[in-house]
Amino acid sequence: MPSTAFSIGRIPVISSALAVGSCLVYLLGNPARSYSRWCVAVLVLQAIVGSTGFRFQLSADLHGPSRNLFSNVISGAPPFAPLLLPNLAILGFLGLAVYNQQTQKAS
Repeated sequence: MPSTAFSIGRIPVISSALAVGSCLVYLLGNPARSYSRWCVAVLVLQAIVGSTGFRFQLSADLHGPSRNLFSNVISGAPPFAPLLLPNLAILGFLGLAVYNQQTQKAS
């Protein structure tokens, strides 16, 4: 059985793959308009995973081995790294909104 840290470390990878795959299907394929709701739900999941990762890593740095927070941040878990997922989710929302506007104008 794999360790808990190894299993938890896969969550951002899986959610990112799900988001990329869903958005690619939407942008490259010709799915129904209701599929955009699925893409929005996946992007919301991305934001939740990234925000949760930020809280976990910040907590690990606050309770790290050193008394100095700066030392824990430098040599420990980078707290701002998981915030890439919510940033990409925001960009995905913007991309979906622009794509929907362009397809509505074309039809």
